[in-house]
Amino acid sequence: MKLHFSTEFKVGLLITISIILLIIGIIAGQSYRVESGKKDVNFIFPNSGGIKISEPVVINGVAHGNVKSIQNYKDSVWIVASIDKDIDIRSNASARITILELTGGKKIELYPGTSDEKYDPENFISGSTPPDLQELIATLGTASGNLTQILGNLDNALASVNRLLSNDTL
Repeated sequence: MKLHFSTEFKVGLLITISIILLIIGIIAGQSYRVESGKKDVNFIFPNSGGIKISEPVVINGVAHGNVKSIQNYKDSVWIVASIDKDIDIRSNASARITILELTGGKKIELYPGTSDEKYDPENFISGSTPPDLQELIATLGTASGNLTQILGNLDNALASVNRLLSNDTL
């Protein structure tokens, strides 16, 4: 007994298999990077600041690498990034995690330093995570309670000054 499939069935099956393979390929290749001429740099930050693997490492506004791994290290976060080999990093280098763009994303801003000593790849480059928009909004929310009290006191003080100035004996 020979099975005969229609042309429409064969095309539909081929498209379905292709889409499944495409999705598997995207998921599997998401963190895969072909790297040539790269070196690893170790960063230590007080927190991750929301950065993710494969986010860019930027020097003077130009992307020179990507984040490879993020892990907790004692009371900090250890981030390993792969950057171009030809980047000259000094022992007093520093870094910051900043917003990549307004719509989202983060980046590591690397400041290569000016010291006479070269960076030792076994050491960490210390970094900071300035507050982002969400933290500023949260801080503003907690400060708003104090702000209403301050405005109330200011209103009372202005009323007292107004009564003092409108006094005929003054």
